[in-house]
Amino acid sequence: MLGLDWLNFLLADVQTGVGPFLAIYLAGYKWDEERVGLALMVGGIAGILTQTPAGGLVDAVRSKRGLVSAAVVSLAAGALLIALFPRFWPVMGAQVLIGGTSSVFLPAICAMSLGIVGRAAFDTRQGRNQTFNSAGNVIAAVSMGLLGYFISNRSIFFFVAAFAVPTILVLLLIKPTDIDYEVARGATDGEKGGKPQSVWVAGRETSIPSASAPPNPDTTFRLY
Repeated sequence: MLGLDWLNFLLADVQTGVGPFLAIYLAGYKWDEERVGLALMVGGIAGILTQTPAGGLVDAVRSKRGLVSAAVVSLAAGALLIALFPRFWPVMGAQVLIGGTSSVFLPAICAMSLGIVGRAAFDTRQGRNQTFNSAGNVIAAVSMGLLGYFISNRSIFFFVAAFAVPTILVLLLIKPTDIDYEVARGATDGEKGGKPQSVWVAGRETSIPSASAPPNPDTTFRLY
């Protein structure tokens, strides 16, 4: 539980610094409003387009910790790219990288939480996740604001990259054996339960009845 708490707290620190401060940072390098808006739009579109594939990836990959670690490293790399090369194409590439990898965090945290505590305690666990995430957002916003004011806007992106290290280390507090892989994918009874379908599959459990036959109450349509 402690590992999930700190993971949610630190992920907020890593994610918060990239978006809100980007416009101010780029304006300091003489970017006009059109190019700043384009950079923000590219990151947003990348995040939207990768939401469904990210969910499918989380569903398919057994090592949720490894997936989150890879996403954190990618986000840190994007932040460093923006800090070191504040030019058009490097920033656009970094925004695509950051937007795409950020889509992994929410489904991965949800899957890990479900796999650890199960369905019965999932709502409570999610509330706890959001509590630590919100606390992390507040601490990150204050810290980055102070860094931008007293040092430079550029230092914010180095701060984001630096916080990737403790975020990855915190994942070591979560043991792979603590996560029930099947429950994390939505099964009802862990390894004993039926094999859950992927997020890509919409399954019809029974055949379609004829027009003259009475409706079958057992016929269901599910999207995972």
